[in-house]
Amino acid sequence: MLRRALPVLALAGLLAASLTLTACDAATEAGSAPAGYVDGALKTKKKAEKLVEEINAKQYIDLFKVEHGRAPKDIEELKRSLGDLPLPPAGKEWKLEGEKLVAVDVTGVGD
Repeated sequence: MLRRALPVLALAGLLAASLTLTACDAATEAGSAPAGYVDGALKTKKKAEKLVEEINAKQYIDLFKVEHGRAPKDIEELKRSLGDLPLPPAGKEWKLEGEKLVAVDVTGVGD
């Protein structure tokens, strides 16, 4: 049951971030919004995307803990247990740091 809820929760978070992005893009293209508004909206969008990313990643770790009674030893164990993880943000990959799943730049430098 919990495993089925993860994609729904992820989709809801991505939808919220997507709506913010769409509004920002429309305002920027139309040139109708003051620059400060667009900048503020873009910063809010970035914060929302990061929060959604962190919440979704935490849910996968929590699900693993429920099923196994412990945190995963490495990212491969997490993938074997839960299947494919959601795609990380563009230009990033998933890395397990302790009991936290984080998206790091492909170069290996976190954000």
